[in-house]
Amino acid sequence: MSIVRNGAEGFIKIGNVIKTIRKSKSPHLIPVNYLPEPLSATLSQHLQWILQKDVLGQDVFLIGPPGKSKRQLALMYSELAHMEVEYISLSRDVTESDLKQRREIRAGSAVYADECAVRAALEGRLLVLEGLEKAERNVLPVLNNLLENREVQLEDGRFIMHPSRYDFLLGKHGSDTMREWRLLRCSPDFRVIALGLPVPRYRGNPLDPPLRSRFQCRRVPAEPALPADRPPSDKLLQLTSFGMAINAEEARSLGLPDFPLDNLAAVAELWNLVPAMPVQYWLQRLYPFEGALGREAADAVKQLAKKFELPTQLDHASQISMLGLTASQSAAGDNSTSQSAAGDNSTSQSAAGNNSTSQSAAGDNSTSQSAAGKATVSIRIEAALLSKRIDLKVPTGPWPLLASSKSDGCSSGGGFVNTRYHSGLLADLMVTHAGGQDFALIGPRGCGKFTVACQLARQLGYPLAHVVLYRDMSSRDLLQQRVTDAEGDTQWRPSALVQAAVEGHLAVLDGLHRVDRGTFAVLHRLLGDRELALFDGTRLLRHDRYDRIKADHGWSDSDMAARRLLRIHPAFRVVGLGELSPAKQQANQWLSDEMLTAFLFHSVRALSADEEAGLLMKLVPNSQSVEPSVKRLVGFAHRLRDSSDPSHMSLAGSLSTRQLLRLSRCVAADPQVNLRELLERACLSRFLPRLAAQTLAQCLDEADFKPPDSAAAEQPITCSVSSDGTRIHIGSASAHLPPELRNEMKIPETLFYDNQTHMRVLEAMLRDFSIGEHLLLIGNQGVGKNKLADHFLRLLRRPREYVQLHRDTTVHSLTLQPTVLDGRIAFQDSPLVRACRFGHVLVVDEADKAPTHVTCVLKTLAESGEMALPDGRRIVPAGWAGPQSPGVIRTHPDFRLLVLANRPGFPFLGNDFFGALGDTFACHPVDNPQQDSELHMLAQYGPDVPQQVLQKLVSMFADLRAMSDEGNLQYPYSTRELVNIVRHLQKFPGERLSSVLQNVFDFDSHNPELRSTLADVLTKHGIPAESVGHHNVKLSKQLPLPSPVLLGSSNLLPANRFSPFLTAAQSQFHLKGPADLPVSSIRLDGGSGRSEHFSELESFACIPLDDTDGLADICVTCSDDGSHRLVHLATINPVRVYSMVPGSRTAKVLDFTEIFPDTGHFYKPRVHLLSLEKTMPHCFLLHEEMTNVLLLVDAGKRQVSRVKSQGLPEHPLASGRNLWRWPTLAKGSSFRLADSLGLDGSPVMFQQGRDHVELLDLRGGWSLSLQLPAPISNLQPLSETSWIVQFVNNDSQHILLQSPQELHQFSLLQLEQPELLPQKIQWACPLSTDLPSLRVQPETQLSAVSAAGGGHLSVLSLAPPNAEGLHQLSLHRIDSLTHKPPAAAAAQARTRDPMFGSGSGGLADPRFSQFCLLPDGRSLVRCRPTDQVPPEAFGNRQPAIGTAGVLELTDLAASTVSYLPVEPPGPAVHRLAGRPASWLVSDLPRLLAQTAGGDLVSADQSGSVCFWQVAPAGLETALAEWRRLLGDEKSALGGGSRQMLIERQLPPGSSSLSGPKQGKVDPTGAPHVGGNMWAGGTGGRDTAGLGGVGGPYRLDAGHHVYQVPDEIKRAVPPEISEAAREMARKAWRERLREIEMSEHDGELYDTYLRRVRPQVSSLRAMLQSLEAKGKERDWLRHQTQGDLDDGKLVEGLVGERAVYRRRGERPPELGTPPEKPKLLRVLVDVSGSMYRFNGTDQRLERQLEACLMLMEAFEGFETKFAYEFRGHSGEGPDWNFTSAVRPPANQKQRLDALKAMLAHSQFCMSGDHTVEAIDCGVRQLATAEADERFLVVFSDANLDRYGIHPKQLSRALTQDARVTACAIFLGTLGNQATFLRESLPSGHAFVCLDNASLPHILQQFFTSTLLATD
Repeated sequence: MSIVRNGAEGFIKIGNVIKTIRKSKSPHLIPVNYLPEPLSATLSQHLQWILQKDVLGQDVFLIGPPGKSKRQLALMYSELAHMEVEYISLSRDVTESDLKQRREIRAGSAVYADECAVRAALEGRLLVLEGLEKAERNVLPVLNNLLENREVQLEDGRFIMHPSRYDFLLGKHGSDTMREWRLLRCSPDFRVIALGLPVPRYRGNPLDPPLRSRFQCRRVPAEPALPADRPPSDKLLQLTSFGMAINAEEARSLGLPDFPLDNLAAVAELWNLVPAMPVQYWLQRLYPFEGALGREAADAVKQLAKKFELPTQLDHASQISMLGLTASQSAAGDNSTSQSAAGDNSTSQSAAGNNSTSQSAAGDNSTSQSAAGKATVSIRIEAALLSKRIDLKVPTGPWPLLASSKSDGCSSGGGFVNTRYHSGLLADLMVTHAGGQDFALIGPRGCGKFTVACQLARQLGYPLAHVVLYRDMSSRDLLQQRVTDAEGDTQWRPSALVQAAVEGHLAVLDGLHRVDRGTFAVLHRLLGDRELALFDGTRLLRHDRYDRIKADHGWSDSDMAARRLLRIHPAFRVVGLGELSPAKQQANQWLSDEMLTAFLFHSVRALSADEEAGLLMKLVPNSQSVEPSVKRLVGFAHRLRDSSDPSHMSLAGSLSTRQLLRLSRCVAADPQVNLRELLERACLSRFLPRLAAQTLAQCLDEADFKPPDSAAAEQPITCSVSSDGTRIHIGSASAHLPPELRNEMKIPETLFYDNQTHMRVLEAMLRDFSIGEHLLLIGNQGVGKNKLADHFLRLLRRPREYVQLHRDTTVHSLTLQPTVLDGRIAFQDSPLVRACRFGHVLVVDEADKAPTHVTCVLKTLAESGEMALPDGRRIVPAGWAGPQSPGVIRTHPDFRLLVLANRPGFPFLGNDFFGALGDTFACHPVDNPQQDSELHMLAQYGPDVPQQVLQKLVSMFADLRAMSDEGNLQYPYSTRELVNIVRHLQKFPGERLSSVLQNVFDFDSHNPELRSTLADVLTKHGIPAESVGHHNVKLSKQLPLPSPVLLGSSNLLPANRFSPFLTAAQSQFHLKGPADLPVSSIRLDGGSGRSEHFSELESFACIPLDDTDGLADICVTCSDDGSHRLVHLATINPVRVYSMVPGSRTAKVLDFTEIFPDTGHFYKPRVHLLSLEKTMPHCFLLHEEMTNVLLLVDAGKRQVSRVKSQGLPEHPLASGRNLWRWPTLAKGSSFRLADSLGLDGSPVMFQQGRDHVELLDLRGGWSLSLQLPAPISNLQPLSETSWIVQFVNNDSQHILLQSPQELHQFSLLQLEQPELLPQKIQWACPLSTDLPSLRVQPETQLSAVSAAGGGHLSVLSLAPPNAEGLHQLSLHRIDSLTHKPPAAAAAQARTRDPMFGSGSGGLADPRFSQFCLLPDGRSLVRCRPTDQVPPEAFGNRQPAIGTAGVLELTDLAASTVSYLPVEPPGPAVHRLAGRPASWLVSDLPRLLAQTAGGDLVSADQSGSVCFWQVAPAGLETALAEWRRLLGDEKSALGGGSRQMLIERQLPPGSSSLSGPKQGKVDPTGAPHVGGNMWAGGTGGRDTAGLGGVGGPYRLDAGHHVYQVPDEIKRAVPPEISEAAREMARKAWRERLREIEMSEHDGELYDTYLRRVRPQVSSLRAMLQSLEAKGKERDWLRHQTQGDLDDGKLVEGLVGERAVYRRRGERPPELGTPPEKPKLLRVLVDVSGSMYRFNGTDQRLERQLEACLMLMEAFEGFETKFAYEFRGHSGEGPDWNFTSAVRPPANQKQRLDALKAMLAHSQFCMSGDHTVEAIDCGVRQLATAEADERFLVVFSDANLDRYGIHPKQLSRALTQDARVTACAIFLGTLGNQATFLRESLPSGHAFVCLDNASLPHILQQFFTSTLLATD
């Protein structure tokens, strides 16, 4: 096929098609240098077809894949046919005015300027419309008539008419009439070529049928662009074939983006420069599939490449390194042309007229272009065995070159560290740059893409034009912006990108992953052809095309500028920056087919650990001193990055190189800073989901990052200013203060009360601020972020600029504030710009409320100090090397950003500011102050509020926050609410506390379940309910005791007349240790005992005990600082000690497992505690009798020492068959620890069944060993120096005395009358005071004793020796008031009484802490059964049902007794009745101990610990404080009654109830409030609805609920209530009949649902909030009504209509992959063991409850969350119970699924297929169509029975990263479940052994994993 062209006015002939060429009026609009030589056959055919359509007068549509082929084909034809071209790139921002006419203001008047379509029609040009699929649907139809009939009505009243019709009218009426009629002739040469993509194969809008019918279409397939001047190499052909295979129709199923065949020519040119590089190197430039397209797509590419024998992995031996960079001696290449092009610059400006683009874009041409040139870069290529040096000529910028530094050195420019990897990367970029190609740097966030681009610019002397891309960016923001000049005339201002193109700068497009694809499409011509058509008609041409037009016509630069032609500098380059997210393939959808054609790609990987450590060491000052810390930080980050665990990978995202550099600088500034705190702060651990927080803590522990020392953490932090006023110190941090105040009016002043929690935050803020960091404060609402920011700036004397963001914040409003002044647009500096200019601190509040694509502009400002403003000015860093000009704003050195944001996640559901920009700032999580800090702060807000009230409030809010963190409450109650409550109490002290709290809690009053939860919290903390009055006081009644009766006296005689004295042998012992104890902290369930009435019971707590555990003993010591007492409770399986402050809700757990191994249920340890408070205030002894291990425990330091003495031999443990076995001792041969201390606080031990007594002096390190003449049965203390000794096989009691003077001298005495003392004494207790009722001589020792089995108390008095040297012992009996029930009833009561055990009798040890002597030395407390208390002891206050017993309080001095009933303390659960008998390790009675102030603590085997206030003085004070909680009985408003009467007259019949009814159904679905007509309304009466009164049943229509007051509800007449109840029953039965469900099934379903309803409500609330966030509306621009668009103010001035924007739901772009639901599969365990052991631990019942919770919670969300239930059992691994396609639709179907699970478990065969079920589930889910995939496995922990090792389970759960899986163990034998949880990866295993905890575990998994990923 031949092409013949005969001159500019001849003809063109292609084949047999001929067209005449006419002379052009505007030859500069004819494209040049597009036609290749020679033309290929394919191009000739395309051109012939277009010529045919041109001859026919038809418009053309060229359709094909993305790329420049279609556009270049159209421009080739226009060049060939000598046609002028009008070009427009269509995007979503194109409006009708961009196509037809646009209004402009000239000389104060609005005029119309013709746009491209009109100009083309009038002048007979070729209109090229590119990207029709990207335009809004309502835009292109305006061209329909122009295309069809060549007619169009213009906005200025003119009408373009078809030429034939016009010529007819012209001949008939003449030209004057035609002008009068305002008719215009459409040129017959006018043609349209449209370019577009096939939709729906590609994304976009399909063609409107009327528009489509007006075009003739030609498919232009993608053809490989190969160089025509030389034959392609074999490798290039191989690469071409591979690309064509990817684009083939057969490969569409792989889901891969198109291979950019258009870029092959560019790669061929580069390959020619460096021919030694292998083919896979260029494959990565063209098609960056690794890490960008997802794992599945990358695997598909590799498999396809294998078929072509194309390697995909670059060999490490093949690399490029940069050797040097030198400037050329003379200007090369285009320099002379550049100079001449800019020579007539002044003329160019004047000739341009109103062409602001020409003026501003070419203004500095002479300076920039003349200085630009070329440089020689030397690189070394190493490929296989080849090592070669190559010199390349590369374009440079106008600034001086930066000499390249050696590898691993720190360059002088911008602190860039030139590592070996970065040297190779820069060399790669130099090669691409030398070939004249634009390129993109892609990689994960924080890998240094922008830094590398800046370094390239510095090395080549390029000024950098940093263009930040964002989602709402328009094409005008990218190219030109419409403004007004000083006279109010409209102008177009070029963007930084346009200026960079003209001046030859390096343009960095930062954010390819954020910008809209339609907006970015306007740059395809600039990137592909180096041409650009601007909105004002200006055209930017590639330098050779510009030069040819200029030379062909002999024009000067001013002539070219007058014709709006600008030259693109040959040195101009574009560098794109895009972020890759390896976690989700969909996150990289921005790397589309079109984007791949725009650039050559260079992947920037994260540095290796050694590289990153070396880089940090060179950037951090004092690097040698902090090198170990830096390497530890880097090692930890890489450990997370290299993990395949998704939770680790998500944490690694917070530890980018940028963040590690910040942490390293912080360590260098303060080497003593704790690394764990830094890492936790960087990862925002406080606000991570629980699973992620646990994973981070586990990783930190494994990496040996220690938490800060507790002593150091408790050191108070103070703030001070140096004496000279130049520095401020906050803790260990300090900073410089300005010498004088600047802008004092802008320095914030706020009320701030110091507290240690906030002082620690201020210290960390100051540390980061002093090293130049920008700050981010992130936390819940109301925690004091604003106060901290303002107080911080006040301390530093820094002026503040403030901006508050919201969802409507735009980039324009954030940077500038446009206004209209005198008819022109003026821009006022925003607070951001003012802060940059004047060095203020910009406080950005509510940063999470603005879209992240808006706040991303802060990232550039924080990182580089650069920002482009909408008015054309630029903010540049303080050290910017460019020239100063009015359009440049240098950032002040003192400028800082201080950003405030709410934490990410539920319930805030704002934008994830931390996830997007967290590593750009020094992040500081701000939490509510700790309880002591919060208490101190509140005391300053309310100095007159009682301290007890403040403590209750602080403790209550701490519980509310903990419940919020656990997911039990949605709202995170903050300090702000607490401060408001305290301020109210301070102002109105007479108000009832519960009423004041309603100011906060009434927000949740509409939710009955939440209201009940809050009421429980108030009750727990002793805040009386509204129904409690001042009369609700229930103190015990004091009864008189009978007078003591003297039973007799007896002298004490020597027991052995041959040896009256015994001598103890003294020996030394040693303490082994001390060693640190493993300590953990737990939160205890508990509450106040004074919420419903006032009594002696102050509070209670519950120790968490399982079925194998039990309490062994109790003791009390002083705290380390002596400020309070500590209660210690020992448990026996495993051996632990719980230490707690009386009344506290938390306990420290001291773990002794390393000393006493956990043996499950195979032993019965006997643990005894003894306080050493008299001599060692914060220490106690722990003695285990089976092993005779004696430990000295320091509770303050949490250390333990082992007492090693020859007199106390230990009995070591023996092991066998992997089980520890306790020693077998002869009956009664173990050592015992006496219940009280001897002389000087010495513990006394004796060996039961032996004759050995041991006294220990723990401070002196010696012991006394005493041999008694007979084996000892028991030893009871009478005083510090006397004991009652009972020998084996001897019924009489003996007295052992120790000489106070000679401590090693003892005497053993026996009673002259042995029958005086009972044969068995249960306990004895020394009394420390005289009793008036007993007449005894001075210095008589008194002791209270109780005989075994007796209810009476006796007092022993041991008189000093008489003249004969004999002691006399007297016994007084005090008859008790005990009521004795019948023996059988008493035995039965003891059997079921947890206070006295199960009645087994043989296991009971009556010695341990069953009685207590109060500090007054005269009051005794002991436990008594309820049925033995005299009825008159309670009076009108009868014990509640379930009362465990009573505490008998006997005051021997006052001769009174009172009884304290131990009633069930709220949520405390007594588990003894449910434990199997084989697990009962001890049958101990209630444990008692004294606490501070004469008060009491008691505990029982259920784990319930009660704190009693029994001292009269303390009770009186407490009662007064309790009554203050109830408020004044008189009005707090000035006296009188508190009751206020407000009468309201209602219209007749408005409040009457006519009877329950269904109501009418509103077909419109509109909400109805009040009235009694509509069904589904709220706040009304009679009808079915919500929140109303008198209706038959609840009916939710989905509207907001308005609740009527409870008073109205209570006033409903009984007959109306009964009628409503009957109607509800009828409706319920009808509903059951509809779903074929019996009433029995309905009741059964409700029974299960009732147990999990709170968790269902909570989970549904989260799902609803998530759905609401997902449906948040966007701004729709170019609207004719709504809010005025700030970006279109100029259009508004000129009178355009579509200048508004409004909120609306933006429909998804056609072609976009549909949103897929998240898929959840629940594998339920329906094996026989679940049914078998359900009666033991209710494991199957718990599983059914959890399944029901999920089915109820996900109802209505099936489109977003698809779920299914599968089962595994001995029958097989995959049993289907519900389907994800058709989930259960009603209650019957859900119940049927539960019944099927139950039945399968009952009748299946034994066996286990857990691992097989997981394998099957993971495989099926991995291939399922879903957005994300989750697998939850229910199982018992009895896996070792079937030989399943934890490693098998771990591999199954983590085998595929596409599926997030976890296992929940519902049943266990011993510690099987705990072992499995610890063996499996963190976050993949949970243990649930409690019915109530399983829904919480599932809720935790979903909220922290499933919901957090959305």
